[in-house]
Amino acid sequence: KVLGEDCNCSKRRDTLNKMFPYNKVRQFTEDEQKIYEEVIDRTKGTITGKDQAILVKLYNKVFNANKKPSSCSSCVKQTVQKLEKVYKNSCKNE
Repeated sequence: KVLGEDCNCSKRRDTLNKMFPYNKVRQFTEDEQKIYEEVIDRTKGTITGKDQAILVKLYNKVFNANKKPSSCSSCVKQTVQKLEKVYKNSCKNE
């Protein structure tokens, strides 16, 4: 918008709301996007407890949820997959 160009944020918001109809999901802020990228870059498929805590905190902010870290691998995978969908639809990743 600074340059007078539409970044399609409303379109992305609508897409996210369709993907997650029961959650009040929002896009990542720039800082949250950087945090997500840093954690995902260093995990290489194995998520430590510390990184899981970071991802859960991020998930709770973005999805307005109250999720807790879990030892359930499918629960962790689901959290990461949902965050990945939000990441792929963020404004910075056009």
